[in-house]
Amino acid sequence: MIKPAVWIIKLFGFYAIHNDSDVMVVSGPYLRINYSCLGLGVMSFLVAFVLAFPAPWKSTLKMMVVGLITIYVLNICRISGLGVLLGFFQSQRNNFTYHHEIFNIIVYICIFVMLYLWIKRNTRSILPENKTEKTELAD
Repeated sequence: MIKPAVWIIKLFGFYAIHNDSDVMVVSGPYLRINYSCLGLGVMSFLVAFVLAFPAPWKSTLKMMVVGLITIYVLNICRISGLGVLLGFFQSQRNNFTYHHEIFNIIVYICIFVMLYLWIKRNTRSILPENKTEKTELAD
């Protein structure tokens, strides 16, 4: 997750160095990537919800893969975005203290939209069967 973020930071013209848990943008911010920054809590929520929902296994697997990749890409965007923004706006470093909470809100909104569309797609085939049962009972 750190290597793609550093690559994006370098695309914006900054020189960045990294190790397993840190990113340092020269003449910019120093970012420490903690365990809580990996998005594992959000990923586990998505996997648990998708596995608990009664959907065909192909659809479940597809949703898990697409959802996990989406969370991963959003997390890379967050890390690289912080590096680039704090590199450009060095005087505003103290205003980015709530980036973790803002990221979680954005990711949960994306997940809820994805889950809503996925549930809507996977329950569409069930609804016409219920309508036929109601019409048979009325006759």
